Amino acid sequence: MNNPLYTDVELEHQFNDSGSKLLITLDLLGNRMVKLREKTKIKQIIYTSIGDYLPFPKNLLFPLVAKKKKLAADVKSAEELYKWKEVLAGASPNPPKVELSFEDVAMYQYTENPKVLEQAKDFADRMLPAFESGTGIPHYWVNLKCITSIKVKKRWSLG
Repeated sequence: MNNPLYTDVELEHQFNDSGSKLLITLDLLGNRMVKLREKTKIKQIIYTSIGDYLPFPKNLLFPLVAKKKKLAADVKSAEELYKWKEVLAGASPNPPKVELSFEDVAMYQYTENPKVLEQAKDFADRMLPAFESGTGIPHYWVNLKCITSIKVKKRWSLG
C-alpha cells in the first residue's frame, strides 16, 4: 500500500524495489499509474472506483455527481489494464487455498532482514499487556517503553 501523495520518483522506487508486478489502484490515480508503469516492473493494473461498493441507490447516483466533485475519473484504455468489478465477475467463486504460517510477516518478506522479524516480535511482546484487561477489549493506553498498560475510561462527546 502506498500513499497517493508520494511523488512518481518515490513510487517508482518502491515498485521496483519490491518487484511488484500487479498494481491495484483507485480510478483517480489510474492514468498516473499507467504512465508510471513503463518505468517499473508492473505488468498489470486493476482499478476501482469509490462508487463500486456504495449501496443502492447511491451506487446509481454516484456517477452523476462524482466527476463534478472530483471523486471519480475516466481511465484511458491501455494494455493489461482491468476494472476491479470485471476481474471479480470473471473470477472463480472458489479461490485457491493458500498455506499460511506465522513466519509470513509481510515486511520480513519484503526485506528478508532477520532484524525486522526480531523487531516485530519485540513490538508484539510489548503490546500484549494491553489485552490483559479481563474483558478482551484492550486497554486504551500502552507504555511501550515500560511495557505497562493503563485502563482509561474514554469519555465520548456528542458536541
